[in-house]
Amino acid sequence: MKRRMLLILALCLLALAACGKQDESPYKGSEPLTLVEKSSWFSDYKVRGGAVWLECELTLENHTAEPLTGCLTACFPADLGKLVKEDRLPGLLASEVKPVVPVTLPDPTVLELEPGRTTLRVVFIGYFAGDTEKRDRLLPELYWTAPDGSGEILLPKQ
Repeated sequence: MKRRMLLILALCLLALAACGKQDESPYKGSEPLTLVEKSSWFSDYKVRGGAVWLECELTLENHTAEPLTGCLTACFPADLGKLVKEDRLPGLLASEVKPVVPVTLPDPTVLELEPGRTTLRVVFIGYFAGDTEKRDRLLPELYWTAPDGSGEILLPKQ
């Protein structure tokens, strides 16, 4: 009887150890926000002086029953070190972008997304890395963070 209890205890401990560290997302494993890939696209880019503007039309779906407040940043892996210097570019609503070359990168726009789908025109701004060629027309990897920069998640595509 003792051997069986020890075996069961050992198996339980092994199962707990195999689980590893839990997801630290504030959303506890659910997908609160997704990118609707079929109605999103990379639009255009411009190089002005020492900066690059990369514009996207994005449809995001909030799967929660409450509004989500946060910021978008993007990574353009194929262009990193070629067109843009940074791996994370802040996202600003196109209507808020000023046509001047930034001395420092702006903070991303704080967005409030109601439940359901929302379509936004977003411009991601980064420093120019020297090559004016855009490597592809793919959507970037998108990240959603709380306005204070915590709880970052990579947005899954649907």
